[in-house]
Amino acid sequence: DDGLQLRYSLSDDRSGSTRLHGETISGTVYVFLDDPELEGDDQVDFYLDGVYRQSENFLHWDFNWTTGINITDPASPWDTTTAANGPHTIKASILLNDGNTVNVTADFTISN
Repeated sequence: DDGLQLRYSLSDDRSGSTRLHGETISGTVYVFLDDPELEGDDQVDFYLDGVYRQSENFLHWDFNWTTGINITDPASPWDTTTAANGPHTIKASILLNDGNTVNVTADFTISN
């Protein structure tokens, strides 16, 4: 296990985060790729339900972008009411420092 996982928080500083997979979420959340061993290189591509959403080029790897380029900059909120209630999947495709690509997915439910 490489330690990479998708997590979410109710705070823009990503504190008190929980693993996203298997959770039911609502309202405003902050979804990010947790990379505790700093295995990621320059880019993480995010997909929601198989549709490309955006690329994040800075640690922290935030699903809805980071407000700046520094590690201490806050995450931008994701308003889950912009997606339908029901099951969803977020995939993060990570370019690793060794040149390989790893995909991390989280299946979750939105209930607003």
